[in-house]
Amino acid sequence: MTPHPLDPVDAAWFHMDGPVNTAVVTALATSRRRLDVAALRAVLDDRLAAIDRFRCRVVERGLSYDSPCWEPMEDFDIHQHVHHRALPLHADESDLLDLVSDLASQPLPSTLPLWQAHVVDGPGERGALVFRYHHCIGDGLAMMTVASRSDERATRAA
Repeated sequence: MTPHPLDPVDAAWFHMDGPVNTAVVTALATSRRRLDVAALRAVLDDRLAAIDRFRCRVVERGLSYDSPCWEPMEDFDIHQHVHHRALPLHADESDLLDLVSDLASQPLPSTLPLWQAHVVDGPGERGALVFRYHHCIGDGLAMMTVASRSDERATRAA
């Protein structure tokens, strides 16, 4: 895959990003039990491999403001995007929400494809997945399509 320009709507979302408005969508899914990090990495690696922009970073090309491009990352590594975290032993729902709030306020690293997932152990014996992606990658409907693909490994990861 060669570098190619973002379409105008995605470029607009990319340029809306800033310190006050990160233009990053943050989603939280909870589970009654902890998630299998390795299985989840495998599911995400497989599902997102078919969608180029999850393996591309955004770079500015030329002097024009409307010139961001998707640039493939030849050395893409799923481990740079899927992080494992554990809440303190006696954490509760408010601790999980505090973590989500902290993550939501952080920009995504501009040197990598603009998404990340945080697998969280807790609160208690439960688990959670915090998925973050820049709006230039897709909107909520597009991400629901990706998330709803049937996959046996996804069931095992949960």
